[in-house]
Amino acid sequence: MTLTELRYLVALAAERHFGHAAERCFVSQPTLSVAIKKFEDELGVALFERGNNELQLTPIGIRIVQQAERTLAEADRIKDIASEGKDHLSGTLRLGAIYTSVLTCCQYWPPCLPNEHRSWRWYCRRTTPTVCWRLCGMARSM
Repeated sequence: MTLTELRYLVALAAERHFGHAAERCFVSQPTLSVAIKKFEDELGVALFERGNNELQLTPIGIRIVQQAERTLAEADRIKDIASEGKDHLSGTLRLGAIYTSVLTCCQYWPPCLPNEHRSWRWYCRRTTPTVCWRLCGMARSM
């Protein structure tokens, strides 16, 4: 079972027509048809009821298509995670601020971010100067 086969399955379920689903997947109709048949054989169940000019999902086919859609969505999430890794300024930012500056920092700072960084998840926490220095890895020298 491959992601390509899952894409074919989802397209066929949406289009209910082998030719249209093949166009949607940018493959020939025989290629899609053979892949679906191979997939059904691998699973050991019929996913579609084929009739005269009619293609319907079987009850088990409906459940498998739903799972295939979730699987493809999760596979696409891998690309999102990878793109986050390309941007060193992504992810979660935890900000600790002393009481006198917490309102200024937490209220005005996020809107000042460039648009490409507005998707950051960030948390602002009011704390004492000593905790701030410890969180930043700095020792307070007196």
